[in-house]
This record gives sequence, C-alpha cells and structure tokens, in this order.
Amino acid sequence: MRVWMLTFESKTTRKVGGLAEVPPELARNLAGRSFETTLVTPSHGLRIEGGVVFEEEIGGFKYRVLTARLDGLDHYIVEGGSFESSDVYGGDLPSKALVFARVVKGLFEKSLKEGLAPDVVHAHDWHSGLSLVGLNSLIVKEGLKPRLVYHIHLLSKAWFKREDLEVILSGRLVKGVYGVRDFSEYYNFSQGFVDKLIPLLADRTITVSVDYGKTVEKWAGLKHRVMVGVVPNGSSWNPGMVSEYVEKIAGARGVEDRALTRRVVLRELCSKNVAELGEEWYKTLRSLGVDAGSDTWHQCFEEDGDLVLSTGRISRQKGFEVLLKALEKTIVRNPRLRLLLMVIPVPGSESLIEKMVRYLRVYERNLKIVFGRVPKSLYVPAHHAARVYVAPSLYEPFGLVALEAMASGTPVLASDTGGFKTTVLDLRVAGLKGTGILFETGSVDQLASYLSDLTLLMSVEEVEPVEVGRVAERIADPRVRGLLNEHRAPFVIRRSCVDRSREFEWGRSVLKLVEVYTGIQPPGV
Repeated sequence: MRVWMLTFESKTTRKVGGLAEVPPELARNLAGRSFETTLVTPSHGLRIEGGVVFEEEIGGFKYRVLTARLDGLDHYIVEGGSFESSDVYGGDLPSKALVFARVVKGLFEKSLKEGLAPDVVHAHDWHSGLSLVGLNSLIVKEGLKPRLVYHIHLLSKAWFKREDLEVILSGRLVKGVYGVRDFSEYYNFSQGFVDKLIPLLADRTITVSVDYGKTVEKWAGLKHRVMVGVVPNGSSWNPGMVSEYVEKIAGARGVEDRALTRRVVLRELCSKNVAELGEEWYKTLRSLGVDAGSDTWHQCFEEDGDLVLSTGRISRQKGFEVLLKALEKTIVRNPRLRLLLMVIPVPGSESLIEKMVRYLRVYERNLKIVFGRVPKSLYVPAHHAARVYVAPSLYEPFGLVALEAMASGTPVLASDTGGFKTTVLDLRVAGLKGTGILFETGSVDQLASYLSDLTLLMSVEEVEPVEVGRVAERIADPRVRGLLNEHRAPFVIRRSCVDRSREFEWGRSVLKLVEVYTGIQPPGV
C-alpha cells in the first residue's frame, strides 16, 4: 500500500514542536510493515539536493517538488515562493496552506498519470489537511479510490471564506458524511472552520488520545456523525538512547550518577550560548536588556540543588506563566529548587518573553531560562539530570514531553489534561508504580504544592539515610510522604518511569494506524 504523509513540519526538515516527531516516526514504522510511505512537506527555506518531479506557478511564484531521501525516509519537498522562509508558521499561514493544497493536488494528478498515486493520503493538522479537501473533489470528479485520513494533533479555529477554499477544488462536488453534495453545503455545515470541514470530508479522522478525541468530536460536530478514532503517539526516546547522550557528555559514570550529569549540563549551559535562535529573537531579547554578552543571558545557579526541567514553545497553551507564578511558593518550601526552562520563541510570544525576563531577574538564584533550540547533546542529558520534569500545559492533546522525561527516568508533574491523563500514572494512586503527579490544570497553588512535594521526595536519592525523616516531614501530602516508607523510593519511581515509557513505542501506534487504513472501504468497492 502506497501512503503519502502530509505535514507542515518534520524533524527531518524543520521542527517547531512535538508534531514534527510524529509523521516521520509513523512513516519509518510503516515502512517496516511493507508500506511504501513518502513524507510530503514544505521546505521552509531548507536547501535540498533532489530531482524536480513537479512544477507549478501560483500567484506569480514558481513552486517545485523535489524528491529526496532524508534520514532514511522518502520525501517530496515543496519549495519556492512562500516556502522560502524558515518561519514554519509565520507570515500568511492560511495562504501558505492553500498553496500547499494546490501543489499537492497537482503532484497527485501527475502521479496518477504515472501510475504512482497513493492509496492513502494522511494529513496532519489543518495546514496540510486542506489538501484533503482539494483531493476529495478530484476523487469525486475522476472516480478515484484513495483513502483520506485526517490526523488532528491540536484543534484550530482557523476560518476561511468559501471562495478562498474553492480555488483548491477540481469541481463543485465533494463526498463526505452525507454522501456526494455541492461543496457549498459542506462549507455551510462547517461554518467555514477548517477543523469542522475537513473531518466532514475525510474518510477517517483520528487524534492522539481518548480524552482529546472527545474534544475533537464535540468541536467537529457529533450531530454530523463525525466519529474520531485514536492512534496514540509514541516516543523515539528510550533508555539506551538517553544513556548514549549522557555518556558523551558525562562519561559512563554519568549514567548512574545523575548529580554528575547535572553539574556537567549546567556548566555547559552557563559557560556559552548553546541554543539556536533566530536573529529576530535576539533583537527581541536585546530590547529587554538580554543579549549574548550580558550577565542575565549567561546567569546560572550559584549553588547546586534540586533541578527541575520544563521545555517547549513559548505559548499560553504550554502554561509557563502558571509555573512561574508558582515559583515563589515553591521556593519557600524548598529553597534548593532550581528551575531550568528550555523554551522556543514563536510568533506572538513577545509578551510572554518579557514576563519571563522579569521573573529571571527576580529569581536569579532559582531560575535559568535558555531561549532557543538546545542541541540534543545537551537537551537529552538535561532530562536525565533533572529531579522532576514539569508539564504545566493548559491543554495538551497528547504531550510527548512526558514520555521523553519518563524514558529518561524522570517523574513528571503534569496538568490534569488531555494525553497526560493517559501517560502519567499518579503516584498518589499507583504508589511506587506511578510516574508522577497530576495537578488541577491552571492551579498555581496545586502546582506549587506538588512541585515542592515531588522534588523533596526525589531529593532523597542524594541524602544520607539519617536525613530522610527530616525531608519527609516537609512533604505536605501524606500519600506522597508515605512513599518514603520504601527507602529506595526515588530509584523505584525512576524505574517505573522507564517501564511506562516503553508502553508507548511507535510500533504499537502503527499497529493501530494500519487498522485505520485497512478499515476504510475505498470508493467504488
């Protein structure tokens, strides 16, 4: 079976967030099951060596599709015009999505003539999902049989005028949950919201967790009989991979001695600028008094302590503001807490960056922020070195970050939302088989309280046995405190984290995806 995997970002080309991990890993594991899978993605300014297989002029710009083999995977790379910028989601994103849809449809028509058209077109999120709308009209017009799968990682309220969407159609008719009808009818059902429209026209809509599936069904419209399947994400992180990265920076001893790894990681982060950051963000930071040569930029913790890690895009969704508000209360109970943020600026994050800089200046003994993309050589060991990983998202469809932390043996304090409710086993319920704690989403008080409790619990791995009782007295929740009845509790919890992460391997995800593909009855069959 031939599959096209459409995505606006991929770790094989340009990565912004967790979405970039999913298409290439699904493609890689599908290939191991005799599926012929090709990733289709914009270049976003990346220069690729490859043969040109398709060209089309749109809006006065020439777009080309190149074939390339990247990281062991086949790609169609769309370059030219609006895809010359490295800013994946910047600029006129709706226009870029429409251009991508037109190019994909043109490439499909060419592949059809050559006998190379895909049996399945699988699109990730609305930026590439609009391609399914254009292909749907072509399928109806030509009586074709490809299956269309729409994969929602994060719902969007992106809205389009009908006439703007009509430019990607091959005719007026499309086929959806109500059969073949004029496009305008389905547009009216969706009210112009693409994350309502695409599920109406796709053969199957899937998402990443059961909890988020309910959210998608509610938004897409249960009254339209849109049922959402679940293909959980996996993680490419595993204990062996983590150990390899740790050994490279801290030697074999660092794998067992997390304190050593912690000191090495912080030394590297504090001695030089290690993160990749665009010039426009350097300018933003300079305007706030932060630059590569300033004390603020390179400041680091004066003393060692209980390292807490949090990572991600700088956006309201990720909940960093909640975490920073909780910092003062957490420090009161655990002054040794050291919070390390590795965060990536994105368009629209300027006000949050300004708030982060203010916190950085107030809590310089307990807070370090690294702006930009940290190389994996440091990013992975930082997870291994941390006592606790914090995922304070206000909403999170799946949350790969939790699995990455657990694969590193690090327990997760996560908001009680989306995929975290599936991946994180709460220590208060599961005991030492747990992998972290879930707190009420958006609650500063709960985050502060459980961050103190969890860091204190995990700090026992580095204290003398006679000190354990004193640490336990400072833990507020009796269910967390009671875990210290087992004197090796932190080590058992770390092992539970690793074991839990193994339950979310990509191979298991692909088995469910294959069921989705093969369960769709092609048109005309």
